[in-house]
Amino acid sequence: MKFVTLISLALAAVLFSNALNASATSADFKKCEKLAVAALSSCLQINDKGNCWKKSEASYQYCIGKFKKHYSAELHQRRKEAKIEAMQQKKQAASLNSDNASQ
Repeated sequence: MKFVTLISLALAAVLFSNALNASATSADFKKCEKLAVAALSSCLQINDKGNCWKKSEASYQYCIGKFKKHYSAELHQRRKEAKIEAMQQKKQAASLNSDNASQ
């Protein structure tokens, strides 16, 4: 369980540190490589030698998949639309509050 938690936390840190980039870079994939190495090292320390390579490869592929999903144009468009909608709702709420205050 510690292994999964470690990988999840590391992946979250990697993804959120690059939230403003428009597309994945080679540096992003280097982070996935480092994550895979960390997963392999952690696995070997707990003597799960039979499954370590599979776990390391799985964490690398999962990381790459997360980057691809994170940087997809469709996802960025949905985020942009959600942000615009939230701003519009906030303006409407502020307008209603000021109308109610003036009455």
